[in-house]
Amino acid sequence: MDGFFGPQLLHGGKQVATGTLTGRVVGVYFSAHWCPPCREFTPLLSKVYRQAKGKGKSLDIVFLSGDRDEASFNEYFASMPWHAVPFSNPIPKQVLSQTFRVKGIPALVLLDGSGGILDVDAKSTVMMPRFPSTLPREIDVRDIGPGPTDSVEVLVRCRGEEHVVQCEPEEGWELFRMQIFSVTEIPAEKQRLFGLGVPNGPLDSSVTLPRALAGAFAALRGRPLGIADTAGCASSSFGDASPGDAST
Repeated sequence: MDGFFGPQLLHGGKQVATGTLTGRVVGVYFSAHWCPPCREFTPLLSKVYRQAKGKGKSLDIVFLSGDRDEASFNEYFASMPWHAVPFSNPIPKQVLSQTFRVKGIPALVLLDGSGGILDVDAKSTVMMPRFPSTLPREIDVRDIGPGPTDSVEVLVRCRGEEHVVQCEPEEGWELFRMQIFSVTEIPAEKQRLFGLGVPNGPLDSSVTLPRALAGAFAALRGRPLGIADTAGCASSSFGDASPGDAST
């Protein structure tokens, strides 16, 4: 992201390297303190941002200021929980305004982690109730190193019973769900799996099984790997499984 914002950003009252942006979705926020619609939109965007972060979503926002002086910039940015390009570096705002054809403020553009455009006019998108659920989870995209290749022992809990499954990472989710079926008799299409170190929400099968297991090893730090299946149980004794509401 250095090519978009320059080498340094502001965050939490400090200067940080732009490389510290880790979000797989990055919002570019054009705004200014003198602009009444901006002052109305910023608290709404802040609420969405905090909700997404609270759910462990991989989202960053970078403020590009249209303020007329640094004092106004500092006062306005103090109300924001995300990053900003320093007021002393106006080039990114000038270049990106032209790149994204910004006609007025507030304006919000969503990029992927590589700088590709996801939504060039995202103000209404981020206000949709389901927006946080569309974001990738931080735990699924963070750098956790290579996944396991050898068999991994996973404890499956369902209907108050515990079963040990020898998971073969390279065989993927399909075989793993078949193994879960063999001990729980719950068909793969009805399984809702929680755990493996993911604190909120069901496991995402679009994340490869080796990566999911690598994330579990990183998160659990030696504790047993556990999975709960809420198609057959409503709670789990595992500290790494948070089923929430059960489905049938």
